[in-house]
Amino acid sequence: MPADEQYDVAHARNKRTSDDKPGCYNRGSIGGGYYAPDRIYRPDGTFYIVQIFIKTDWIKYARCPNHTYTECKGCSQGEDGC
Repeated sequence: MPADEQYDVAHARNKRTSDDKPGCYNRGSIGGGYYAPDRIYRPDGTFYIVQIFIKTDWIKYARCPNHTYTECKGCSQGEDGC
C-alpha cells in the first residue's frame, strides 16, 4: 500500500529554522544529579513522598558535538566542550 502523500512535506510548525536553539545552547555545566520523588512506606502500608537526590555522572565532552550546526553559532560553549 503506498504511503499517504500528505505526509511527504513537514508542516510549517515542525520545520526547524536557524532561530531554533538546542537545549544546550549557552547552558552552563550540568550538575551532579537531580531530585526525584520517592515513596517511604509505613508498616501499615501507607506511604509518604520525599524528594531524593539521584547522583549522576554526566559526560563532559572535550569538544561540543553540535558546534558545527548553524543554530549553534554564537553559543558560549563553542568548540571547547559542553
